[in-house]
Amino acid sequence: LEVEQGPEFLEGQFELTDSEGYSYGSGDPILGYWFESGKRLGFVIPYGIAAGPASLSLGAEGRGPYEFGVEIVRLFGALSTSGRLTFHDISSPDRTRGTAQVGTGPGSIGLSASGDRLVAVAQGAGEVHFLEVRADELVPFAPSLNLGFPLKRAALVSTGALVAADQGVAYIERDFEGRLVLNKWLSTGPVTSIAAAADEGRAVAVGTTTDASPMDVLFRLNVAVRPPEITSPTIILGGSSGGVADVAISPAGGLAVSVNTLDEQVTLVNLLDVGQALRNFPLPAECLAPSRIIMARRGNYLAVLCPGSKVVAIYEVDGGGILSLGAVAADPRTGDPAQASAPVDAGFAPPRTLMVLLADGAVSQMDLGQGTLAAALVRGAQDGGGSALVVQP
Repeated sequence: LEVEQGPEFLEGQFELTDSEGYSYGSGDPILGYWFESGKRLGFVIPYGIAAGPASLSLGAEGRGPYEFGVEIVRLFGALSTSGRLTFHDISSPDRTRGTAQVGTGPGSIGLSASGDRLVAVAQGAGEVHFLEVRADELVPFAPSLNLGFPLKRAALVSTGALVAADQGVAYIERDFEGRLVLNKWLSTGPVTSIAAAADEGRAVAVGTTTDASPMDVLFRLNVAVRPPEITSPTIILGGSSGGVADVAISPAGGLAVSVNTLDEQVTLVNLLDVGQALRNFPLPAECLAPSRIIMARRGNYLAVLCPGSKVVAIYEVDGGGILSLGAVAADPRTGDPAQASAPVDAGFAPPRTLMVLLADGAVSQMDLGQGTLAAALVRGAQDGGGSALVVQP
C-alpha cells in the first residue's frame, strides 16, 4: 500500500477491520506488516479473516488517520481429470480468478501454508508444476519439472517441495538462482501420500514396506534441514497391510492422522512421543472405502472422504483424540447414493466450512457450525470432472 501525496505513516497505528467487524490491530501477533518507507507499507492478510469488503486505518503525521477500503478475496482451486486448474472466488463461485494447464490427466495439488503458492502434480506424466496464486491469475514461480515416474501427492516446504512416489520421497530444492531442481530421493521405499506441517519443520509420509512381511508404516521427516532427513524410528501403523491411503498432519506438526481403506479406520499418531504413538478409531458404518483425509488449518477439524458410500465423515479434534460429528452425504443433488457423485478431495475454509470436490467436477460445502450437518451445492458439474481441490486459508 502506497500514498503518493500527503504526510507519512505513523508506525504502530495500523488497524484492519474485516466484513464481520473484527479488527486486527498493530499489536496483534497474527497480523504481519512492515514499513518499506514513510509512505509505503506491506502487510499479510491474517489467517481466518472474513472475506469481503474491509477497511484499513493508518495513522498519519500531523493529521487524522488515512482510511482505505480494501476487498479481501479467498479462493478455492479445482483440478479436473484433464489437467485444467481453475481458481474461483468462494463468495462468487462462478467467477474464475485464474487458470492453468498442469498436464493432461488427473493430479494432485499442495498449497503453501499462506495460500499464495502451490505445487501441482500431473500424476501419470510425472510432471511437477509450481504456481503463484494471485487475485486474478496463476503464474509460474519456477520452471516445471518432469521426474520421469508416475507421482502421487506433493507438499510445499520452505526450501522446496516433497513429492510422494513408488520410488520414495523426491526432495525438490530451491537453488541459489531460484530454480527448483531434484536434489535427492529419500530412501523411504514406496509411499502413497505425504503431508507437511503448516508451521514448518516437520512432514510425514505413509506407505507399505516391500519386504517378505509387508507392513503399513509412517515416516517422520525433518524438513528443517537441507536435504530433509528421515527421523528414527519408523512408526508401524498396524492394520491390514497395503490399506494405508492418505495422511494429514496438524499445523504444529505434533499429530498425524492416517486412514486405512481396507480396515476403514483412522490412526492418530503422536509425533512427539512415539512410545505412546498410536490410537485407532473405527470410521462410521456409513463410511466405505475411505481414501482421503484432510485436517483444518487450525487443526480443530478433520474430514475423511468415503467414495465407496459417497459420504464424508467429520470429526472434531480434541487433544489426543477425535470426536465424531457424523457422516454426511457429499452430493446434495440427490438422495439416491447410486445416482450421487463421489467425493474425491476437500478443503477447509475459515472459520468452519468444508468444501468438497465431487467426481463430476461439482463442488459442495458444509457449515460445521450448524447443529445439523448437511451439504449444499456451490458449483455444478464441470467438463473434465474433478481430481483435486485446495482452499486458501
